[in-house]
Amino acid sequence: MFKGSDPDVDEDDDEIDLVREFMKYKDELVEENPNIINTTSSSLYGSAKKCRSHTKEDDGAVYLTCEMPGLSKEDVKVSVEKKFLVIEGEEMKETSDGEKARKYCCKIKIEPELFKINEIKAEMKNGLLKVTLSKLKEEERKDIIHVKVD
Repeated sequence: MFKGSDPDVDEDDDEIDLVREFMKYKDELVEENPNIINTTSSSLYGSAKKCRSHTKEDDGAVYLTCEMPGLSKEDVKVSVEKKFLVIEGEEMKETSDGEKARKYCCKIKIEPELFKINEIKAEMKNGLLKVTLSKLKEEERKDIIHVKVD
């Protein structure tokens, strides 16, 4: 809703501000990562392959599912580096002409101050990596300072 378009809406309403902030974050995420995933190559062997991913979210978390066929949990590494969720996977495969690797790599920009970074959960099962990023509640966030008005 545009400022001034509805006289019954209080522009200072906390819920509206929260929605605006969230929409801005989503717009920036999509703008900077149009495919959500950043990859180095599309070749299956010898370099990194794009992780096909699906995201959904609710009020409490963002859920990311990455397709990484052929990999097990021992082959996958999930980390947070500055403002990026980094997902890497590698499976060494012996072939008749030597050993080759199946690699996956993706970086997803996140805003660490919006999530419980130390509580990120990842589960690998049947070639699907499921990552859950729990959101911080407004009162838990360190980037919001509530000033007491006397």
